[in-house]
Amino acid sequence: MMTESGPPGGGTTEGNDNLDWMSKLPSRLQRVSLWNLAIPGSHDTMGYDLDMESDVVDPESLIPLSKLHCVRALIHKWATTQELNICQQLDAGIRFFDMRVARKPDDPDPTRTFFYHGLYTHSDVEDQPTLRFCWDSGRHILVSYDHRANNNLQMWRRIPYFYGNTIVPSEVVTVLDEKLRTETPINYFFVCGLNLTLPDGLGALKYLSKTLRSVTLEGLPSLLDWVNRQHPGPSNDHINIIASDFVNLLDFVSTVVQLNGKMPALQNK
Repeated sequence: MMTESGPPGGGTTEGNDNLDWMSKLPSRLQRVSLWNLAIPGSHDTMGYDLDMESDVVDPESLIPLSKLHCVRALIHKWATTQELNICQQLDAGIRFFDMRVARKPDDPDPTRTFFYHGLYTHSDVEDQPTLRFCWDSGRHILVSYDHRANNNLQMWRRIPYFYGNTIVPSEVVTVLDEKLRTETPINYFFVCGLNLTLPDGLGALKYLSKTLRSVTLEGLPSLLDWVNRQHPGPSNDHINIIASDFVNLLDFVSTVVQLNGKMPALQNK
């Protein structure tokens, strides 16, 4: 998760009102805990960089078919989750990044890691930006890791990610409403994922002529209607990070950011 370095000191990219939305928040919200703000995020952030020539990483059932171009092409069509690169996502206002990393089993360098989603990415995980690089350049980053990371105290514990695990937007909404009602963390980050998921087995066949992008574009209006009905903290059913595929579609970022206008006045903040 990225946070901005402070109040704006210069101009913004022309036509991009969300470039520095955090520093434009009213002063009363600049002292609010980050987990009480509405923050736009990207699901499978590096999904714009998938390598069609790589081996299949998941689903596990298709790994033995990695050599078949048609299989890789199908996975690429449904695993491509973003169109903007990570710098463009930052400029668009995205402040939470969901990244999967893995090593290639046949890589001669055992320390080299890549991003992946179904396939490996072209780019590997570089040492930059490091925390020191971010601090020295006036940026701020919080790193959360799903695994225990050998009790590394520099990393935050896992951030819960709620999602519907379905391709039907109304079912995603039902799951998220239930999660918000029963599992909203107290005083910690959490994510509501708008991302749609291809069903397993024969249920996927009727969608094979489509792409994840086309399905997302069809479902996003109703999902954004749900977002518009939400509000940030600190009540028990508040939202925090809202993540989506194809964050450049429609008005996803602006819809999430504008929720912060619903923030109630907080005592002693």
